[in-house]
Amino acid sequence: MLRIPRSFSRPHVVVFKNWSRFFTRSSNGKHQMDVDEVRAAFLGSEAIAERVRAFRADRLGRIVSGEGSATLEGSARAVLHVVPLSAFDSPPPFVDLQTEYALRLLRPPGHGRSPRYNFDGLVSEGRYPGRGIGSYAQLFRTGAVEAVDATPFDDEYNRSVIVAHQLEETTVEALKRYLRLQRELDVSSPVVVMLGLVGVRGYEIPDGGGTSSYIRPVDRDDLIVPEALLEAGPSSGEGEVGLALKRMFDAVWNACGYAESPNFYDDGRWTRHARGW
Repeated sequence: MLRIPRSFSRPHVVVFKNWSRFFTRSSNGKHQMDVDEVRAAFLGSEAIAERVRAFRADRLGRIVSGEGSATLEGSARAVLHVVPLSAFDSPPPFVDLQTEYALRLLRPPGHGRSPRYNFDGLVSEGRYPGRGIGSYAQLFRTGAVEAVDATPFDDEYNRSVIVAHQLEETTVEALKRYLRLQRELDVSSPVVVMLGLVGVRGYEIPDGGGTSSYIRPVDRDDLIVPEALLEAGPSSGEGEVGLALKRMFDAVWNACGYAESPNFYDDGRWTRHARGW
């Protein structure tokens, strides 16, 4: 028996020697797909990818315009989305927002936990003395999670700085926690992980390795990093999760003139100064 998880790249073909077929399963069992069914499956796969990206674009637009789930300090934000493909089923499955797991594991990046219900589901805010709300985590009824963090950005001393090690560490910890939350809520489908930094034009990552001549400020308002698909969903191993985040943060460091993040090993493990600088 072959068990194929959902993905952006469906439908999948079964190849054996000189024989290849597409199959599907319905209420009457499995059957070989005809030409029309194969065409519809390919179009459906493209539609799911488009809906995931449209969801992300809509949420980023709301966050930039101040219509996110909480009002944060400053204008620069790191935005993490962890979205199960099942969120785009018709109708989508809904998770239980009243479980102990939802109330306990839905914490924003960094620290803080004051969960409350809102129109979209359940939101938890990170409050900082004298600074208001610095971050939040939103759990949608579909099991999707949005985390927004304004704390790894510093505008003191006439420099706009991304505190990259803080951003990476809190994101790594948060993603592991949200995947565990989705697992406890019985979200079983593959999940798409998306990272974006908005409002960061002119920000830079301070030199940590004697390469100051290569440092460049970010040259655009938003860094929208390509998404990663975790095929095993909330059950994905730490290596798969770490490698996905390494690729994302390498792109962020690239935007500031560096070759890669210095805080990830090749296998995806995160340790500050993993590369020795």
